[in-house]
Amino acid sequence: MWGHAVRIIFVDFEDSFTNNIISYLSHWKSCEIEVINFRDLKRHDLVNQNIILGPGPGHPSEYIDFFKQNNLELKANLKKARRIVGICLGHQLVLSSLYQCTINRSKYPIHGRTVKPKDLGLLSGIVEETNDINLQRYNSLYVEVNSENSLLKQTKLIFDNNNELLMAYEDERIFTMQFHPESVGTSCSESIFQAIERFFV
Repeated sequence: MWGHAVRIIFVDFEDSFTNNIISYLSHWKSCEIEVINFRDLKRHDLVNQNIILGPGPGHPSEYIDFFKQNNLELKANLKKARRIVGICLGHQLVLSSLYQCTINRSKYPIHGRTVKPKDLGLLSGIVEETNDINLQRYNSLYVEVNSENSLLKQTKLIFDNNNELLMAYEDERIFTMQFHPESVGTSCSESIFQAIERFFV
């Protein structure tokens, strides 16, 4: 299918879960993964690149401010990328930067607990439909998508049973999730990582 490995840049936000995610990615035969620290993002050309924005501590605005102070416009750079995956903080950064979605403090902060999706949404094409699907959350912030946001008209959204956004997909370039696919509490990790690999290649 491909004569060479597809190159993917993984942006590390110094999160304790990064190594677990990299462990899943290291099994990909079709992709070559380069891990870079978010502090070094300015040194890398993101034009037509495949990017994974990983999880991390803090509010996404803190990172956007950091990038601006270092003369890097995250939104402009993400627009140049070929395809983007965002996980937890990465999910928040993508949707707040590209779609001006609001980041709110969750009424139900969850760190290390599973939730069940209200419906499978995008996952219906990735995992087998079953009531046994669990997704692991580690977040006190969440992305709010209001009825006026164009994202709602173009995406398949997944909400948990607290009505908080878990995942969105946008025009074959963006694949984001608030939950942690690498966590032992996510019951369909292998299927999700296989879907991410297919998304890039």
